[in-house]
Amino acid sequence: MKRILIIGVVLVIGLTTARATLIVNGGFEDPPNAVGEPDPTSWTAFANPPTHDAMGVVQTTFAHGGTQVLQFFAPADSSFNNTFHGYLQDTNMIVEGSGGHVDFSAFVRSSPFLPFTNNMTLELKIEFFTNSVALNTIVLSIDADDISTGSWTQFMLSGTPTNNTDRVRFTIVQVNGTNPDDNGILWVDDASATFALPEPSTLGMLLIGGAIVRYVKQRRDRRQPNVETA
Repeated sequence: MKRILIIGVVLVIGLTTARATLIVNGGFEDPPNAVGEPDPTSWTAFANPPTHDAMGVVQTTFAHGGTQVLQFFAPADSSFNNTFHGYLQDTNMIVEGSGGHVDFSAFVRSSPFLPFTNNMTLELKIEFFTNSVALNTIVLSIDADDISTGSWTQFMLSGTPTNNTDRVRFTIVQVNGTNPDDNGILWVDDASATFALPEPSTLGMLLIGGAIVRYVKQRRDRRQPNVETA
């Protein structure tokens, strides 16, 4: 009967959640790519218009992890009104449905030197592509009221790919407002993205429960004497 219990434990260990890491350089310790095509090996910059690029990777002792952060800056310049700039990265593997989900998170804080203001919004995005067409986009918008100047706050969003999803894109973008006098600096660090299959822990517990019930029943049957009738 010990063999049954051992098998049950092994099954539970084997049924732990399967997770795959979908992005690289989440801590921005390596220089991202300049404006260009999306790259599964690094972050790639984009801006609209392309000349209005007020972001970059900077070193700071305030980094959440490592020594560098991704910095976004809304300057006191009316030419930046209604512009946006950010970084994106395509997944480094094909992600299909099968009941799994994609989680995308990042740590965000306002710079103590020039605090983040309501003149800009930070957006985290997950886009699911099929044959180069974005069929589903999940967006999380972050404004000044959502973050702190003195500490890092982690934000997360999740999405479920379809069975024919062949590419996932992760985006961190700053959208500027219309008040050039209301400027500020925003930092992003330790971004991560994973694909997780559903946890089959319930099945594992049922297997263990069934093995224990069987074990107890067989021990009880062995202890009961056989009664012969004439």
